[in-house]
Amino acid sequence: MTECNTYCDAREHNQLPEDIFDSLGPNLPVSNIIAFLQQTGLLKLI
Repeated sequence: MTECNTYCDAREHNQLPEDIFDSLGPNLPVSNIIAFLQQTGLLKLI
């Protein structure tokens, strides 16, 4: 998800780290993850 070049711009815009373990860790606001999923259309696939 986060390491894919297709989503690089959306990941950077939402300040998500490249590593998925860091992205899903306790130090990142959930709103960043949700915004990323909405912007990329991945939220519909969950």
